[in-house]
Amino acid sequence: MTLQQYWGIVRRHWKMIVGLFALGLVLGIALSLVMPKKYEATASGFISVPTSQESANFNADAYAKSRAKSYVELGQSQTVADKVSSRIGGDADGLLKAVKITAPTNTVTVQVTATASSPQRSADVANAWIAALQEEITKVEGAWKQTGETANTDAVSTLVNYDEATAPSAPSSPKLALNTALGALIGLIVGIALAIALEVFDRRIRNVEIYNREFTAPILGKLPETSWFSKNKKRLLPDETSIGRTKGDATTGFREALRELRTNIQYVDVDNPLRSLVVTSSLPEEGKSTLSANLAVALAQAGETVVLIDGDLRRPTVAGTFGLPGNAGLTDVLAGKAEIGDVLHRWRSDSDLYVLPAGHVPPNPSELLGSSAMTDLVSELSGYAIVVIDAPPVLPVADAVVLSRKVDGVIVSVAAGKTTIDQLRTTLEHLTQVKSRVFGVVLSRVPTKGLDSEGYGYYSHKYYTQKESVHVGDRRASLPSRLAEGHGSGVRQRATDPVPPRSAAANRHEHADATATRAFPIVEQPAAEHTVTSRRGETQPTNATADNDLSFDELLGLNDDRR
Repeated sequence: MTLQQYWGIVRRHWKMIVGLFALGLVLGIALSLVMPKKYEATASGFISVPTSQESANFNADAYAKSRAKSYVELGQSQTVADKVSSRIGGDADGLLKAVKITAPTNTVTVQVTATASSPQRSADVANAWIAALQEEITKVEGAWKQTGETANTDAVSTLVNYDEATAPSAPSSPKLALNTALGALIGLIVGIALAIALEVFDRRIRNVEIYNREFTAPILGKLPETSWFSKNKKRLLPDETSIGRTKGDATTGFREALRELRTNIQYVDVDNPLRSLVVTSSLPEEGKSTLSANLAVALAQAGETVVLIDGDLRRPTVAGTFGLPGNAGLTDVLAGKAEIGDVLHRWRSDSDLYVLPAGHVPPNPSELLGSSAMTDLVSELSGYAIVVIDAPPVLPVADAVVLSRKVDGVIVSVAAGKTTIDQLRTTLEHLTQVKSRVFGVVLSRVPTKGLDSEGYGYYSHKYYTQKESVHVGDRRASLPSRLAEGHGSGVRQRATDPVPPRSAAANRHEHADATATRAFPIVEQPAAEHTVTSRRGETQPTNATADNDLSFDELLGLNDDRR
């Protein structure tokens, strides 16, 4: 890793690092407060070697230094400990463990450091130990002198107590400053190490950089995280009113990202314009239903005629999202129990968005979705509208893979910070194994703040600083009118054929006609009398009750009685 990557890790996990640093700091202080206090006192003795010859000074000094090590070992003997115990009390073994005897290098001194639970006790032990050591040295050196093995009877060393121990004014342990600093340092090290470990072993796709490092499929869009959906318990964005977007609008960034996604999808293949697609994900709760619903609305707002099909027959949500009845729908059409005209709903009278709910939950969803009836339905509808299918997740069931072979391509929703690299890789492998075309992925729930943000705060806090009005352009004719028109010309458009462009005047004219000719069961507002458009451009009144009984062929304008 580079230094910049390490810094990025620290920035991403700074809260955890600071928390562990503070925890270490607190633990260091708490440990210092609960630990028993210890006091240390030191007494020193000087090794003296008497001599009567000035020339022997150097030899006497060298001799004293050589004896210092032996005196240290003598001071650590059980004999000295027993003497001290008999004089000041206490267990000899315990006293021996509480005493440290040293001889500093190149010196002729011996130091005795005693540790005790009270200041005076530590001083008493150190002084008593020096005195006992003096006695033991005199005893040993005197016995050596009496052997007569040396002619230099003056070269006998003694230990002189020159620095008595005094009661310390402060405990030697615990050391508050040291323990606090050490605890904070340990907390900091543990925090950074844990952050690096989390980064290395974290397989979630958190941002575009991680995705691009692992995959080649293009990112068609990046939808920012917004609290509006969770706060309002809805999947569909609210309408943009004439007041428009204002600074701080929680949905502004999402809307702009959705428009960018819509543009990217429309230009995903210029030679073969998109007519049908499946929206899926790796696992549930990764935003595919929210994506498909809002994408369908966005396409309709751009003037496209759109049919949104709820292909998630196991956990259908589209009907509830749009507030439509879901007791009949796709499954009924595929099973031959209903005609498309009976279950296809127009979302709003001013919208070219049509919704086909899932219908009754069948025992065999995969078989229904893989049937030829489903193939024919998608082909039929995509000839006159863009078909968006909200499919189940890929990994739990095979439904989405089955549906992917019936459309132009697939869009995979990836939840930032939730979907893992391995899950998405397996999802794409499943789709490519059946030779499905993956248009790309949509990275949803992208953070608007922090290291993984994609700059969406720009939309809601900087760019839209003043109120703007939102105007939707003129729409093309309604789906029923276009379907009837397509048949009247004797030409049925294929799923890959683009809808012929129309002039603005023609759009306005046909839109006005379509508003007056919505005589199908998908109309929201009932009317006493409706009209339909014939292939000759004439309008004929028809009874509303009869319209409710329209078959799919009649919806497509194939009924000769309607011409």
